[in-house]
Amino acid sequence: MSVQILTDSTSDILPEEAEQKGVRVVPLLVNFGEEAFRENVEITHQEYFRRLAQAESLPTTSQPTPQDFLSHFEQVRDAGDSLVCVLLASKLSGTFQSAQLAKELSGYDEIYIVDSQQALCGLRMLVDFACVLRDEGLSAREIAEQVESASHRVRLFGIVNTLEYLHKGGRLPASMAVVGTLLKVKPLITLREGEVGILGKGLGVKNGLDNLLKLMGDEIHPEPRLPLYFGYTQTHNLCDQLRERVVEKYHPARVEQNSVGAVVGTHVGPDGAVVVYLDQE
Repeated sequence: MSVQILTDSTSDILPEEAEQKGVRVVPLLVNFGEEAFRENVEITHQEYFRRLAQAESLPTTSQPTPQDFLSHFEQVRDAGDSLVCVLLASKLSGTFQSAQLAKELSGYDEIYIVDSQQALCGLRMLVDFACVLRDEGLSAREIAEQVESASHRVRLFGIVNTLEYLHKGGRLPASMAVVGTLLKVKPLITLREGEVGILGKGLGVKNGLDNLLKLMGDEIHPEPRLPLYFGYTQTHNLCDQLRERVVEKYHPARVEQNSVGAVVGTHVGPDGAVVVYLDQE
């Protein structure tokens, strides 16, 4: 019995990369009016943000159906393998619930579904952690237990241009979104236990990055088997600046930088940047 890993498209693990990692990816949908696209399959990150800039109203997103998961679960069951699913935070989407229903329909016990309590690079990082544990020879149950424990140690720090998209997408109340409406204010955000939080703000990019690094503290202690992850929406200029500042201050052994796709990009908006790491136990 081999161990397989599955995630959803908000991890932004693209098809070619998924094949290299040996990871199954179930896509979410992004909807522009009556047009629906499977994330990272039928619409690229670049095409999505081009459409977003031209859209008259904010696009919507849709979770996978139980049937989308069931086809994978049945393949794993029929092969006699086990499966670890690391999925988008249940507080942000019904994706986790769709997978749970699909497991019940499959009638197969060797499927372990983990609520990452994350999105953005935090989900990607936990999927990579699952792959590390798989390659170290752990069982599916052991991997799921360790990834679930690790989800509470994810540290995510982000800077965005506006809170407008998080508010419109229902992720922030209007009272919290006010901080992002002022000219030149750069809101600083986090994601903990599946909920978006406001850490503070910066007056312009430089002040925003200064404040973000202050919030990260004088030292960080990341899990040595994983890099620091950097993510950006649409353009990478701000993320490049964030990465340069973080590397200069903390000297991480490895870093990885990736584009953020359509589903999460709908709620974050263009020109945002995040840094994520897994804190040691």
